[in-house]
Amino acid sequence: MKKKEKNKSFSGKKFIKGFLVGGAICGGATLLLAPRSGKETQQSITNKIEADINFLLSLSNQIDTTKIQANRLVTLSQELLPVFEKETTKSLKKFEFKAKPRIEQIKEQLAKIEQDITEFKDTLEQ
Repeated sequence: MKKKEKNKSFSGKKFIKGFLVGGAICGGATLLLAPRSGKETQQSITNKIEADINFLLSLSNQIDTTKIQANRLVTLSQELLPVFEKETTKSLKKFEFKAKPRIEQIKEQLAKIEQDITEFKDTLEQ
């Protein structure tokens, strides 16, 4: 009875034996049912790997170029922004200086128009 119980229990040797036999059967079936020959499959894999490597190299070059351009942009902005800010402030002050007298003239003309309207209204009421 001990012999039957031993056969039903898990055995590492049986597992390894089953694993190897199953692997051999699957390997044989794969070789028989493969859509291409071994050389064609190798060439296909090699071509795919080469295409992926070329793509990654191209992507790496583009990333390096983008980093260089980003650094140039930062440097350029650090040089130009203070000048732009200074010139813009100067232009705004110049505009404000020129606009103040014009605004005063407009206010005077508006006051005169309001006075003329009031006088015209009084004339019409009489």
